[in-house]
Amino acid sequence: MAAERGIDAIGLFGEISETTVPQPLAAKSILAAFSKLESIPLDTKTLDRQYESILEEAQKKKEPKYGPGIG
Repeated sequence: MAAERGIDAIGLFGEISETTVPQPLAAKSILAAFSKLESIPLDTKTLDRQYESILEEAQKKKEPKYGPGIG
């Protein structure tokens, strides 16, 4: 589409494993590539925190839910 409009462009893509969950590591890898290409320092700490939050939520879902015991 860029070529049709006479616009110089590139595409940066990141690999994702799940389409229904935010993918902060994919976003971080794309930003890291852009940062390197353009020599622009970018802060990705927010993406790191988002990734940690997603991991915590996934871990909570895996933990067994125990009801009242007998005894």
